[in-house]
Amino acid sequence: MLQKLSVKNNKWLKMAFNICGDYDLAGDLVQKMYIKIHCLNESEQIEDIKDAFVWGVIRSIFIDSCRKESKVINVPLNNIKELADDYNTFEPDDSDLKILDKSKELRYLYRFYLEESYNKSLRKIAEDNKVNYGKVYRSIKQSKKHILGKNHKQKVNSNNPKGRPKIDKNGRAKR
Repeated sequence: MLQKLSVKNNKWLKMAFNICGDYDLAGDLVQKMYIKIHCLNESEQIEDIKDAFVWGVIRSIFIDSCRKESKVINVPLNNIKELADDYNTFEPDDSDLKILDKSKELRYLYRFYLEESYNKSLRKIAEDNKVNYGKVYRSIKQSKKHILGKNHKQKVNSNNPKGRPKIDKNGRAKR
């Protein structure tokens, strides 16, 4: 039975990828599918297995794994304090202190999305938290607006990487 199934291994991998969207996870799903069908075959002696049956088995395995992952509690890393050595210390200047103070005023969810946006794409954040992409985008935009204040629309270019206004000879900001 498994020999007949393994002939169409590439087809099963494509099916699994269409269900989950990740090649590594698709390989795991196909392996679990072989195990599940082998166990079913021992108890019921199935002679011919249709593609739709295999698709249903892969889909149910994927849904089960999603349910198990949703029950896992993730602890954010910022709750764990690390010891800082001499080479890894952060000494903020006045502008950094203002930004840090403003970021403490943010709502938890806004601060969470903003911190996550440094490591992940907005789409990935939306998928992981099972929220709309637009909500994540608006939350991050409002967070930046709150932190930067009036300067939130200031463009950053290669000559002025920190986004600070350029000063002309008279001491006025250039536009």
